Order: sequence, then structure tokens, then C-alpha cells
Amino acid sequence: MSQFKAIFPLYISMGSSNDIVMWSTNKDIYSVEERVWKGNLEGKRAIVPVVKLDKKVSLFWIGYDGDSIIGLSNNDAFSTYENICKSLPHFVKPTLCEIYNKYEDSDEN
Repeated sequence: MSQFKAIFPLYISMGSSNDIVMWSTNKDIYSVEERVWKGNLEGKRAIVPVVKLDKKVSLFWIGYDGDSIIGLSNNDAFSTYENICKSLPHFVKPTLCEIYNKYEDSDEN
């Protein structure tokens, strides 16, 4: 935890500048590989970060402009909002922000 507390201000600073900042609770899940894009840039080749999620892995990154922290996990410790909150140190005060989808409750889908 002391290492994370020391590096986190740098992470937030970099994330707020829209640099990619990712970290994990696991070792050896990242690689950088050349991949072919699908979708909007179909066929373009680029060097991209690749994350291997084949075991109980948790991955976090700083959202756009440093406004959020996004987490992806297949680890039970992070399976619910309550579990995540329990795992945070006492000085972190999480806030749950629910987003309303105007199409969710309508027949317009």
C-alpha cells in the first residue's frame, strides 16, 4: 500500500493529462504487441497494450481527464461495489454515481 500511495499522485497527474495509466493487482498480465484494428479503423496496424485476463485478474486505469478510475476484474474481491469499497484504505471515500439511460425503460430500443 505504501508504494501505491507514493506513486498514485503521479498516476493522477498523468491520467489528467490524458496519458494512459493502467495498473493491476497481478503480475505479468501486460504486453505490447502489434495488432490489426477492427471497427472504425479496420485493417490499420498499431502497437497497442494487451492485457491477459485468463485468471483472477484486476485491471484499473485513470479515466478521461482524471475524472474517474475504471476497473475490470474477474476476481470475486471486486465483484460488487460493496466488496470494492471494503478493500479500499480508510482515507478513500468512494462515491457511487449511477447513470440513467433514457432508453432503458422505454420501447424505443
